[in-house]
Amino acid sequence: MNAIAAVNTKSGKIFGKLSPVSIGSIQAKDFETTLGVNAAQLQAEIQTQLDTVITQANEQLAAGVTVPIVDLDIVIA
Repeated sequence: MNAIAAVNTKSGKIFGKLSPVSIGSIQAKDFETTLGVNAAQLQAEIQTQLDTVITQANEQLAAGVTVPIVDLDIVIA
């Protein structure tokens, strides 16, 4: 996956946008699944699914994602 991200924080929230996001390419020209899906079809399907997730992530980042406060005790023995 290849992506460019611009993010910033304000008042305990993360804001930003991921764009563009690409899965890259499947190089094997003779690739085909047992279901008859070739490399181009598989790549298109994965990219479509990724685009859906990135759209949702960008909507959340536009509104601001609250950064959880984590209280950790670390013991090094």
